[in-house]
Amino acid sequence: MSKNTKCRACEHADDLKGRASKHVAEARKLISQGEVEEADSQLSSFEKHLKE
Repeated sequence: MSKNTKCRACEHADDLKGRASKHVAEARKLISQGEVEEADSQLSSFEKHLKE
């Protein structure tokens, strides 16, 4: 997910826990691939969901 992608379009749009879990899982995958900027974007989205 890039910074321009809106999370509301994700498969868990109506499920806060599902959206947050998806972002964390994706961030972990990206970190393991060395894609730190994209992982940071995922974690930022996760933080936004926690504030909802």
